[in-house]
Order: sequence, then C-alpha cells, then structure tokens
Amino acid sequence: TKFGIDHVGVNAGYDPIFGLQGLTELSASDVLGDQKLTLGINFIRDFLNSDFLFAYLNQKNRVNWSISASQFVYFYVTNFGYVRFANRGVNFQASYPMTRFKRINLGLQYLNIQQDYLDFPFLPNYSTSVLLPSISFTKDNSIPGYTAPSSGQRYFASISGSPKVGTSGREFVSTYTDLRRYFAINRDFSFALRCSG
Repeated sequence: TKFGIDHVGVNAGYDPIFGLQGLTELSASDVLGDQKLTLGINFIRDFLNSDFLFAYLNQKNRVNWSISASQFVYFYVTNFGYVRFANRGVNFQASYPMTRFKRINLGLQYLNIQQDYLDFPFLPNYSTSVLLPSISFTKDNSIPGYTAPSSGQRYFASISGSPKVGTSGREFVSTYTDLRRYFAINRDFSFALRCSG
C-alpha cells in the first residue's frame, strides 16, 4: 500500500503566557481511498499541555474499522487559579453493513480524564477512567436533497456502558435513539420529523 498526502497544514507562534505554540494537520490516503491516516498536533509549550490526534481508517473490506488515540487539554481560570483538564483516550470502531441501508457498529473506548491545579499544586488532583464498549444499529435510506434529505428515513439506536475500572472508575449504562422521517413536498422543499432521546 502506498500512501499519498491529501492535506498538510502547519503554523507556529509564540504566546507570552503559554510560550511556543504550533499547529500541524496531516491527512494521507492510498490511491483508492480505502485506507486513511490522520495526524493532528496542537503544540502548546510541552507534550503535557498539547492536543494530539492520530487516527487510522481501513475501508478495504466489508467490515470497516478504525483506531485512534488522542489527548485534548483545556485550561480554565477558577478561584484556585489555572486548572488543566485533560481527556486522553484510545478508541476502536468497527462497522458491518448488513444491507445497503442497514449496518451494525461496535466500539470499544478507553478514556482517562484528569484535572490538575496549576497555581496550587498542593491541592488534590482528580482523575478517573472509563472503559466504554458500545453497539449501535443504523438504517438510512434517505434521498439527498440540495441542503438536506428530501425523502426517506434514518434510524439510529445505541447502547453503551462502562464497567468500573480501578478505584476511580465510573460504572454506568447509556442509551440513545434518533428517528427521522423526510417527506418531499416538491423539488426544493421537504418536511422532516425527528424524535430523539
């Protein structure tokens, strides 16, 4: 497999508070677009304070799958000074099309969330982790229109849960459903109904 560069974006700067900064975006794919690589780095001073994303997507076979790793860091000003809030995780997704209009998606995500007090390091930091398996079903036979689907229907239902991981883990179950129906009025207009919860 030979990858070619689809997009590259680079910029750099200096901030009096956060110091040296840089942003890099890179995406590459093979000739047919079956495999895709994405790399994004938002460098702020050092690795601990920076954002990054690496993702690989394989659409070569009937089962499409992807894997990604990321870290996203946010800064907040509170009564206790600057707080760093970091989300770090690894995500695996697989999609199996049962028919042209229906598919099943499976996912497994590990997510670690950490909060650090930067101005008062003696305050206790907070950290928690979740392991999040998920399964979802999608049906989509909608017909595209100029700005939105003109007719057809879209159904999506998912369930995910987290068994407790370690002493700071959280245990929960979550479900989500989104039902949409589109009715064509004429060539330029359509009527849509949506129910989600």
